[in-house]
Amino acid sequence: MQTIPEHDKSVIKEAFYIADEENKGYLNSFDFKVAMVCLFGYKPSSFEVAEILSKIDKSHCPGINMELFMQIASSKMKAQDHDDQIREIFRAFDMECRGFITLDNVKKIFYQVAPFMDTVNVEKVFREIDGDKDGRVSYKDFEFMMKYTVDNNS
Repeated sequence: MQTIPEHDKSVIKEAFYIADEENKGYLNSFDFKVAMVCLFGYKPSSFEVAEILSKIDKSHCPGINMELFMQIASSKMKAQDHDDQIREIFRAFDMECRGFITLDNVKKIFYQVAPFMDTVNVEKVFREIDGDKDGRVSYKDFEFMMKYTVDNNS
């Protein structure tokens, strides 16, 4: 099991207690949505909630207990941190803050950090990432590439 930093634990516990207004010791589907909004600023879909609730052994607890909520929330926090890193890297490549990366941007970055890299390879990688072949790499294309690469190297 992953180690959860103490600060994250206390934030997650606070969200749990705020959402569990009746002090039941567990979160029902509505409570869970409230807790997620409190922690992440978004309301999970009904499908996501139903999927989580379907995995619970209801004979022991009719909802999401603190331990399970801690696992779910910490996992989402970890994923969110990864997304923040991807966003920062994208912004570094998007030098003109246009919301997309051009081949010229990529060449400049690689020239600065990896001048030994052959420009033909840089161009090849850019074309591979440019999903719709418009000469621009959108954040969506960039994010997919970063997550696909990370997932396949794990």
